[in-house]
Amino acid sequence: MKQGLLSVGICCKETKYNVVVDKECSVTKFLNRMLGLEVHKQNSLFQFFSDTFDFIIEKDKKDGKYDMGILDLAPGVDEIYQESKETYLTPGHPQDGQVVFYKISVDRGMSWDKALEKSDELHAPNEGFYRSYKVRGDMYSAVLAEHRQGKYYNLYKPNIGKQSQAETLDSLLSKYCKVSALEAQEHWDRQYEFSLSNCSHTMWALFISICRNGNCKTVQQGKECIQGLRLRHYYMLCGSLLRVWSRMASVISDITSSSYLQIVRLKTKDKHKQVGIKIPELCVYKVQEELKQMDMSVKRKHEESRQKALRQSMPLLPSSSLPLDFSLPMFQPAPFPQPDVLDLTCSPPLPTTQGLHGYPYLEPLGSILSSDFFLSESVNVKEIIEEMLQKANDPSPVDRQSVIQYGGEQNNFWGTD
Repeated sequence: MKQGLLSVGICCKETKYNVVVDKECSVTKFLNRMLGLEVHKQNSLFQFFSDTFDFIIEKDKKDGKYDMGILDLAPGVDEIYQESKETYLTPGHPQDGQVVFYKISVDRGMSWDKALEKSDELHAPNEGFYRSYKVRGDMYSAVLAEHRQGKYYNLYKPNIGKQSQAETLDSLLSKYCKVSALEAQEHWDRQYEFSLSNCSHTMWALFISICRNGNCKTVQQGKECIQGLRLRHYYMLCGSLLRVWSRMASVISDITSSSYLQIVRLKTKDKHKQVGIKIPELCVYKVQEELKQMDMSVKRKHEESRQKALRQSMPLLPSSSLPLDFSLPMFQPAPFPQPDVLDLTCSPPLPTTQGLHGYPYLEPLGSILSSDFFLSESVNVKEIIEEMLQKANDPSPVDRQSVIQYGGEQNNFWGTD
């Protein structure tokens, strides 16, 4: 084998311990060069190549490193519906984005009308409807067989539609007997309705002692069993995925021990196409909690930015237009000392006040403004003032003598030396 590989140029040289393979040898080049070998060597080498290839793929799948590209979420199924939709904001630069969390329901079952329409296209001898020999509970299982190639047949079932693995004719005849469409309809409809909300274990439990009360053990433990269930639920995350890719991978790896995120695509019944990340059912709660925290953080940042912009856009008001709270201590005036109250009713004796032309007034001002003076009788102030002014302008000697006793020039008027 080594000589054959060297002869066709797959291996460039042979050392003491191993064979050095050409580094530029691609898979296409390897398969083309392999055709130059003898037939039995070709078969042996290709079988070794296939086994190694399958081993590497299986290992990468277990390690979460195998990238299957973009997969169809439910290939060959048209009954795909969007059950719920939740939008979350995600941080980003220069602007934030958003992601949408979808819950998708897939009805993979095959109704009787579609099965009957499919059977009208089948004309081979062994094609058509079959009924199981065994009774599960009180129901028979009905299938529709379609010839594929050679001895293999595709089976269509009421609960899962087209079966992924083909069945040989011998295996088909050992489990089922061929019946007419009229006889298969009753069993088909019963299984189609039953599988909407019940797994296959529930039907088997009615016949085999899998559990005691006719329910699946997985369901009894509070978990969801999807074995043979017609309705499947899937969860997808779409939108600005690059902003949340690392955080989603971290959350999923904590639960599934694999950080690989599978990209899937689908087309709903109402012709809406979606491409996004498939979220495992075990990780749905943690993923939603992480998305809610990001959403709250972004909304808080938006609110702070809005408040800051609002404060910057407000004009500065003049001090006169600002509302003042006079109840504050800074606006309380300092208490003034209480001055002595001047009692005009008992004023001390004042020196005689000179009027016009050096003549004194007839009466002191305190006696005129005293409260007793105003309360004693009705006083006309205007007349009193006019009278005082008239006397000041044209005084009489009598009046002067009644007020001031003139004592000559040697008399000290102020009583001082």
